[in-house]
Amino acid sequence: SSGINAEYGGMGRSRALDLAYCTDSGLLKIRRCKDARLLKDWETVKEICYVKDSFTCLAWNVTPSCSMIAVGTSDSSANGTHGEVKLFQYDDFKNEWVAGDYVTKSPNSQIHDVAFAPNPGRSFHTLAIAGAELEIIDFKVTDHFKVKRVNQDRNKVDPEQNRVEVWKLSWSSLGTTLCATGDDGLIRLWKNNNRWECTRTIKFNGMAV
Repeated sequence: SSGINAEYGGMGRSRALDLAYCTDSGLLKIRRCKDARLLKDWETVKEICYVKDSFTCLAWNVTPSCSMIAVGTSDSSANGTHGEVKLFQYDDFKNEWVAGDYVTKSPNSQIHDVAFAPNPGRSFHTLAIAGAELEIIDFKVTDHFKVKRVNQDRNKVDPEQNRVEVWKLSWSSLGTTLCATGDDGLIRLWKNNNRWECTRTIKFNGMAV
């Protein structure tokens, strides 16, 4: 297998430096560095393998109340390629990482990228998903690690502007603007005004469209 994506979880609640990476063979590994200054003394915290899925991307979400990782997948069959976003969360009672619920499923494409919006104190989590189209989901996690969607009416993406495959995502520092790259070679900036709308389109040469 080969590594697909890696991301630091920051200092997090453990006060150690956490790193997660996933592979195209369906392996998710979480490692912890006890000496963040010298980047030594690494240990494996959790290793999770899903043989039926190929992992394509991941994103951390660390808040004062929880730590979670969203992982995108790809599954090809005779019926085509589809993907899912799977949630893994740290269970404070078991003191370990556990597999949670699915956030969303993409019937027409693998998941290319996932990105959590910075959370300055919201009561919910916001996750952007790049696939055959852009999807943005607000959700809460129940005590049984089930995903409960919220704000569904205001999280719809303008369908007239959401017609190209999306590859990479990045949030602004406050989580109010989303940058997305598309299959057409354009960069789109999205903001929410009761629904997600593209407020600016930029070519890779920096010129606004």
